[in-house]
Formats: sequence, structure tokens, C-alpha cells
Amino acid sequence: LSLDYFTDKQDFIIHELKFKIRHAYIEREFDLCRKLLGEFCALSGERSTIDTQFISLYDTLLNENTLSVEEQLRRLETALRLTCPQYRENFAPKVLSYEEIIILNNIANCYEAIGQRLKAIGLLYMIKNYHNQQVTSAEEALRTQSLILFNLSMYLGRQGMFDECIAVCDEAISLARRTYRCAFYEKILYNRAWSLLRRGREGDRESARISLKQAYCFACSVEDVEVMEKIRAYYFDSFSEVISV
Repeated sequence: LSLDYFTDKQDFIIHELKFKIRHAYIEREFDLCRKLLGEFCALSGERSTIDTQFISLYDTLLNENTLSVEEQLRRLETALRLTCPQYRENFAPKVLSYEEIIILNNIANCYEAIGQRLKAIGLLYMIKNYHNQQVTSAEEALRTQSLILFNLSMYLGRQGMFDECIAVCDEAISLARRTYRCAFYEKILYNRAWSLLRRGREGDRESARISLKQAYCFACSVEDVEVMEKIRAYYFDSFSEVISV
């Protein structure tokens, strides 16, 4: 549950800065994100635990190229325990904030990077189940749900768990069609096709063809050139023909 309230002008400034920092990071405007984070750190007054966690998270994300994966993992887990002191890899509290979910997602990414994929999958399934239990509002869940489903589908596919990957992709596709919130939509369709082709059951090849064409159409509509080229190349490698829609 997210409830924003302000007791003074400083609270409002903090709220607005956090929003701008999140947005800049999502839009990959990293220089702007660093500038805004610097402004946030420079604010006078006593800093709350939640604000300290916020700073630690985005400082880690912005410096991931200069930090080892092990150091990123240590910093992320330390940040999470500021508000979830009982956190363990198979346990999270019943209520999670946006930042806590983002931290958990990045902890899972670190597990994948150090070769502990099953830990990553378990952690992402935990967040998926949290979303499905509707502990938080539907609007709040939509801010992070597609990200979690995308990463979970990717790691399941890499692990050779094709049935599970396809099921998670189908859940994400259904979510996008119900809510018109389409983050990662073309990439999830790609993951679905990738696992269908590797599973190789009757009908999987044609289903994969359809998913790739849908992914390509959506990538074209949002002008995601990098994904368009990836889909085009993968489609040609898989079907020995140029993709047409």
C-alpha cells in the first residue's frame, strides 16, 4: 500500500526528487539521474531510513559498472535490511514498497550474474506470488509486475524450464492485454518464442512464429530498433526467411 502525505515543504521536495530520480533512471538518463541524486543527498535535515535506502539503491545502480557483482549484492542486501531486517533469500515481508521490490529484483540479477540462477528464480517467484496475492493495490503492482515477469521468464528459459517460462510469458501477455501496460511486451513475446522453439512440441514452432511476428510489430510501433534487429535476425535463423507482417 502506498500512501503519500506531506507535513511540510521539505516532504514535498523529497517526494518530487524521488519521482524525478526514478523516472530519469528508467529513461536511462544517467547523468541527469546522478545530478538529481546529488541534489537529494544534499538536502538538509535528518534523513529517514527510507531515504537512506533510496540513496543506497540508486547509488549502487548508477555505479554498477565500477562495482563487482559481489559488492553490488552486499550493498543491495544491506539497503534492503534497513527496512526489512529479517530478510533472507527465501523470505520477504508481507508488504513491500516499490524500492524494496526493485532492490529484490536487482539482488536476483546479482544471483544470476554469479551463477546462482535457481536462487534468482526463487526470489523472483516470491515477488510474483506477492503480486498475485494482491497485498498491494493493483496500480502499485503494475509499476513492477511486468519487470519481474520478464526477468523470471528469461531466467527460466536459460535454465531449460521451458514450460514454466512459457506460462510466465503467457501471464505477462495477459496482464498487458488486460491493463494496457506494456513494458517489456515485445521482449516477453520474444522469450516465449525462444522457449517454444527449444521445447519443440507439436504446434510450438508455429506458435513461436506468431509470437515473433507480434513482438516485431510491437517493437516497430515503439521504434525499438535494437529489439527489431534482434527479432529480425532470430526469425531468419529460425525459419530461413525474412520476417513479414
